[in-house]
Amino acid sequence: MSSLSEAIYTLLVHRRFRTGPLPVQAAKEQILLKIHNASRQNTPIPVFLFWGGAKNPNLPITHADLCEQTTLNYLHQLHQQVSKKYAPGLRFFIFPGDVRVHHANHIPESSTTHYIETLHQMCRHYGELFTLIPVSSLYAQYAQTFQACLAEAQQRICRPTIAKHPLFDVLVKNARKNIFTADLSTEREKEERSQNAALKYIRYRLAEERAMLYQDFETCIRASFIKLSLFFSFYAPYLDLAITTPRLDASLHFYAGRKGNVTQPWQAMGYPQDQKILFLSQSQTPSYLHPSCP
Repeated sequence: MSSLSEAIYTLLVHRRFRTGPLPVQAAKEQILLKIHNASRQNTPIPVFLFWGGAKNPNLPITHADLCEQTTLNYLHQLHQQVSKKYAPGLRFFIFPGDVRVHHANHIPESSTTHYIETLHQMCRHYGELFTLIPVSSLYAQYAQTFQACLAEAQQRICRPTIAKHPLFDVLVKNARKNIFTADLSTEREKEERSQNAALKYIRYRLAEERAMLYQDFETCIRASFIKLSLFFSFYAPYLDLAITTPRLDASLHFYAGRKGNVTQPWQAMGYPQDQKILFLSQSQTPSYLHPSCP
C-alpha cells in the first residue's frame, strides 16, 4: 500500500481523535485499501458513521445542541488534518438511527423527527463534509426486504438464547440509560424493559445487515463513537461472514466530545463558556468551534 495511504491512516487513528483500541490488522488492511481506492480516483475518502437517532428520553431536550456541534467540530478538524496530506480530504456519511430508537427505546417519532431536522441544519454549516441519511429513509427504500429480514430476526433471536451471550449484560446496561423508567416502580420492571430494548436493538441491526440497507456505502470506512463494538459477536451466528464482515467491522472509534449523564456523545447537555464548552456533570473540554457555527 502507498505511503500516502499509511500517512492518512496514521491521522485517522491518532489518539487526539480516537477512542477505544487501534483497529486489528484485518481491519487496518480494509481501511488502507479503501483509502487507496479513493486516492486513486482523487475523491474524498468516505467514512460511514452510525449516529444516535434522538435525545435520551431522560433528558428534557430533543434537538441537536452543543454536544453534536462539538462532535462535528472534531470530525471537521480531522478532515482538515487529512486535507493537508491529501487535498480532497474526507467525507462523512452519517446514519442517525431515528426509527430504530423509536421501536427499541420507545422514543416518540416527533422527537426523532425534530432531532434529525436540527442535526441537518447543523451539518449544513460544514458545506458538503457531512451527508445525513436517516435510517428511516433506508427502511422505506428497502421496505419489503427489510420487513422480511426483521420478521426472520424476531423469530430466530429470542431472549432466553441471546441472554446467555457473555456480552448481553453489557448491552442491557447501555440500554438502561436510553429508556424511560419514571413510570416503573421496581428494579425488576426496569431490568425487564432494559432487556427488551437490548433485544429489539439486536434484531433491528441484524435485519438492517441482512437486508443490506447500506449496500450503496460499501466503499466507506466504517466508524463509530463506541469504545467497544459489541454487536458483531451477536450477529455472527446468523450471518454469512464472508459477505458481512467488511460491513460490520466498525473499525474506527472516534472521540466525540465529553458526555453528560449518559454514554453516547450526542446525548449530553452543555453551554458555551468563553472558548470552551461546559457539559453538565463533566469538566470543561475545548470547543474548537467551526468558524461558521453560532
